[in-house]
Amino acid sequence: MSPRITLSLVFSTLALVAPLLGQQNPTGSSRPLAVQRDPQAVALLTQALNAAGGTAAVGTIQDFTGTGSVTFYWAGQDVTGSIIFKGRGTAQFRFDATTASGNLTVIDNNGSGSVARPDGTTAVPPLPATLNLGSATLPALNLVEALGKSSMSILNQGSSMYDGTQVTVVRVERALPSTGSSNLIQDTASVRDFFIDTSTYAILGVRDRAYPKDGVGPTIPHDWVFSNYQNINGVLVPFALKEEIGGQVTMTVQLTQVTFNTGLSDSDFQQ
Repeated sequence: MSPRITLSLVFSTLALVAPLLGQQNPTGSSRPLAVQRDPQAVALLTQALNAAGGTAAVGTIQDFTGTGSVTFYWAGQDVTGSIIFKGRGTAQFRFDATTASGNLTVIDNNGSGSVARPDGTTAVPPLPATLNLGSATLPALNLVEALGKSSMSILNQGSSMYDGTQVTVVRVERALPSTGSSNLIQDTASVRDFFIDTSTYAILGVRDRAYPKDGVGPTIPHDWVFSNYQNINGVLVPFALKEEIGGQVTMTVQLTQVTFNTGLSDSDFQQ
């Protein structure tokens, strides 16, 4: 299988274009009818935000840009290249990867997504598939959003081991517009688990769900795993990123530079 075909398969089947979502949330049941904000869970997210730099530092980030190298893993082949991440708040995000097999661009612009594949084809993912793209690079921004919006549920899921480290798991459920009926696909998309190091309060990973391309079978975990945190203007930023689907590594990123507030605009998140 050629690298070009490999990358095309990655786009169509994996969470590089965002999770292909199933019919249940991560707990296997529908979302609670009312917002729940567990005080212990809120305190944990607050500690994690303080460890990342605090609201005073993180809250000033209007946009961010990160550059580095990327490796895609698929069908036994490693495809390497360069990558640029751009984000504006938590609702506008894109990455542009350049490899010898072609260029890859994935965009979320306030819920309107687009994908340009290395083979020159494009796709428009459905709204639910774009909801969590902003979790990929700067998790501290998601903490500001969750703590600042009383409409978002924050739930303590207890302790666990994650990537070899003891963590506390906090679930955040994003509020979605009411349609008068349950939409279990969007319910799944709105749920994320944050894995918080119990000793440092660093965010080690964020998990949502991925679903088989053919729509048959159960949802599986989709994770962004963070490490090598570095201090940029008072904010701890993960410079090593890893994407996993069902425990399989699909992409790794090593950032070399991250900058804040360079003046990104709506035009930066258009195809």
